[in-house]
Parts: sequence; structure tokens; C-alpha cells
Amino acid sequence: MTKYNIPPGAVVAVVADGELVYAKGYGYADIETQSPVNPEETLFHVGSITKLFTWTCVMQQVEAGTIDLDADVNTYLKDFSIPETYPGKPVTMRHLMTHSAGFEEMEVHFAVAEPADLYSYRIYCRENIPPALVYPPGGTVSSYSNYGTTLAAVIVEDITGIPPYDHYVQENILGPLGGMKDTIVSYPEAPEQDENTASGYHYTSANIAVPDTVFVIGPAGTISSTATDMAKFVGGVHMENGTLNGVQILAPETARLMHAPALQRPPPGKQHVPWVL
Repeated sequence: MTKYNIPPGAVVAVVADGELVYAKGYGYADIETQSPVNPEETLFHVGSITKLFTWTCVMQQVEAGTIDLDADVNTYLKDFSIPETYPGKPVTMRHLMTHSAGFEEMEVHFAVAEPADLYSYRIYCRENIPPALVYPPGGTVSSYSNYGTTLAAVIVEDITGIPPYDHYVQENILGPLGGMKDTIVSYPEAPEQDENTASGYHYTSANIAVPDTVFVIGPAGTISSTATDMAKFVGGVHMENGTLNGVQILAPETARLMHAPALQRPPPGKQHVPWVL
């Protein structure tokens, strides 16, 4: 951590065959208080791993027969629609899930200064069309899309009648699993957990505290969780084909479909790499 200036702490969880085999915190969750990182208690913002929860919600609806991965998303949207910029080539859920809808990615209006300024991600999706469809949907270009993931959550809302997103996740994933009691889906839901949340820092010649990014696009990036909770979700639900401790979140065939290749790799020069680690 010192060698690579990882400020000021980190957490590691290792899962094998769906079971947690190692979990340990390193360093501090907060430099000022010198509170140690605890893999069972310290919350980290998991960022875009939130999208895995959103796609799990979508696949539950695919399993229920209420979403067709290859249907026009406008079939499901109730109070706005996505322009069909390329006639005969509508955007589908499969496109959203593979970041191949052709949307321009932009960072306008997708975050606010304070939690008190948050507004509905439905409003965000409705009032921020475009992002323009700059390429035809369907794999001509893959380009990471926070808008597309957030749009998928709006569709889940419209189909199920369970708004907002955090309620759906609680009722259909976290609640049934039981053991994921420390996972927080959205900012205002548990302010009492602030003291358990790891502080963020930027390193130049020293660790400089930075404020959290408060995302409007909740389904694309707002979940906070512990290492042990995430090990249950990823290791159990997604490594064991949909079931954790006897609780089935996805049928095995649905989980296998979710994990199967869904998009042929675009030709060289046509990929937009979203994250580099």
C-alpha cells in the first residue's frame, strides 16, 4: 500500500466455490480518526459494481417473462421514449446490458453537490435525452453508458410498479438474502451509517480528503457495502448460479444466461474501454 500510495486503507475478500475463505482490512477507514478498516463493518462505495445489482434485477424480470432482452425498450417505458434515430434499429435491453446501444456518454447532471439536492433518476433519464444515439444500436461500437444502466432501472420500475430502485433491490435481493444487512443502496436511506463509511482521499504528496460524489444515477453507481456482504452477493448469487444459503435469487438457467457471452467483440479501433485497473 505504501509503495503504490494506496490511501489510506483497503479491504480484501477472497471467495472460492461460492464460500468466503478470507477477509481482511488494511490501514485506516479514516485518517483523522484512525479507525481501522474492518471487512465486516467498513462500508466502501462500490461505484459501478452497483450495475451488477441492476442487471440482476433485470434478469429477475427476464425470468418472470416481463422483459424480453431483444424487445424495443420503448415497449416498457411509460412516460417518455427513446428516439429511434436509426429506423428499424431500436434500443433493446440486451444493448443496454452490453453497453452497445450507441449512446454518447456524458457526465451532465448525473451528480449533485449534496444529498439534499438529489432528484429522481427517472427525471434524469427523461430530461437528458439525448445522450445522442451516435452509433446504431447493436454492437457497431461498445461505449460505457451510465445513462443506459439507469434507463434499465426505470424500465424495472415501470414493469413492476415498485419505485424507486432501492426499494426493489431491498425487496428482491437484499431482504431475501438476509445476510446482506450492511449494504446501503442510496444516500438518504441510512445517514447513521456515515461513521462506518470509508473516507475518500486523493494522493499527491500527501493524502488529501475529497468529498463523496453524490450520484443522481443511483442504479449505475450509488451502493455502499462491506467486503463480506459483497462476497455473499458475488460469491454466492453469481458464482453459484443464483442461490445463496438456499435462497434463490435467480433460477440457475437465468444466472447462466446472465453470465453467458452476449455481444461479439467489436472490431479493433471500435472499443471504448471504460475502466483501466
